[in-house]
Amino acid sequence: LFCISIYLSKVFAGFAIGLFIMNKLSKEKYKGSLIWPLVLGLILVCIVVSIPVFGWLIKLLLILWALGALMVVKKETLKEYK
Repeated sequence: LFCISIYLSKVFAGFAIGLFIMNKLSKEKYKGSLIWPLVLGLILVCIVVSIPVFGWLIKLLLILWALGALMVVKKETLKEYK
């Protein structure tokens, strides 16, 4: 389960980065298909992570950031059902 969450955290981080960039590029909030921010974010994550010296550090920070976001969502969801 931990390995799956680490793998999925890269996808969530890529999606969040892609959505952030799409929102900055458009004048208003992006309302199109969610696949394009995901593709953009994953491409950027793959490019940045492949940097030889700092790639592993950036990858670690992205994983920790996305895992933290997943934990916050899980915590809020559990609060809602209590």
